[in-house]
Amino acid sequence: MIHWGIIGTGNIANQFASDFKYVKLGKLVAVASRSKERADNFAKKYAIEKTYSSYESLIKDPSIDVIYIATPHTSHKEYTLLALNHNKNVLCEKPFAMNKSEVNEMIQLAKEKNLFLMEAMWMAFQPAFQQVQRWIHEGRIGKIKSIRAEFGFQPPYDLDSRLYNIDLGGGTLLDMGIYPLTLALYIFDKSPSDIQAMAYIGESNVDEQLSVNLKFEADQIAMLSSSFMSKFKDDAYIYGDKGYIHFPNFWYSKKASLVTKTETIDYERTTPIFGYAYEADHVNQMLEEKKSQSDIVTHEKSMRIIKNMDSIRDIIGLKYPFENEGGNK
Repeated sequence: MIHWGIIGTGNIANQFASDFKYVKLGKLVAVASRSKERADNFAKKYAIEKTYSSYESLIKDPSIDVIYIATPHTSHKEYTLLALNHNKNVLCEKPFAMNKSEVNEMIQLAKEKNLFLMEAMWMAFQPAFQQVQRWIHEGRIGKIKSIRAEFGFQPPYDLDSRLYNIDLGGGTLLDMGIYPLTLALYIFDKSPSDIQAMAYIGESNVDEQLSVNLKFEADQIAMLSSSFMSKFKDDAYIYGDKGYIHFPNFWYSKKASLVTKTETIDYERTTPIFGYAYEADHVNQMLEEKKSQSDIVTHEKSMRIIKNMDSIRDIIGLKYPFENEGGNK
């Protein structure tokens, strides 16, 4: 049985813990928050044995095998390095870190320590996402020609909130734009040859609306968008030269449809699992097999994602104040 600790008690940590009752090979044994009251309330809600009022105390707990880091983006590198230096395996929320320099430092330390490290790109473990990939690998829609994916919602406009605060790594790209970007990079399985991007930089000084076009081969294009200004349908369409796949609510969907000239196939996975349990089970399996990285969300794929996010931020002129000169290059 793999023993887990969680640092952070925000929305994602709650979703992860809520789904953990479906995890087969692991057990949540500890949670840490900067507030003892929040840690105690979280532990009571999810029947977790131990609570800590500092992240460092949990990381030093010798009974914990792997730590799920669910703190804000800007602290991912700090706590990942701290955990690795205390010989803990790590599942770190997306985005892996703030730029490729930080991600590279995290990966290199994990390799030196021979510890497991993975970006928590839970979308990749959803059964519908994996079914879409199977259809594509089977050539069911032929050669992929274009991808269109969007993700948008309207949070309260609060400049102090994590979503809008530039000091906390705010903006649509790192929070939600990472999903359509990841979809495109996973499906095409390579970096684009050209990137075009436009953004609305609001009073917050972060991207409140973003449009990105990626060109891969000459006839392969991805059109991606993210927004805090409108509620999108959050759909994705993957078009090939023999048909297309419709992927509704693609970042957590349980459904997908394959459409060609000769057939329409609807896939649906009915389950109470929201999706985080699949990710946790994968980590447990990797640890049981003594692997130091995922064979699905590889270090290479996570590095590709952060490099392209750095490039997009360069194009739209978004640099975070805490980044050193050239730090996101």
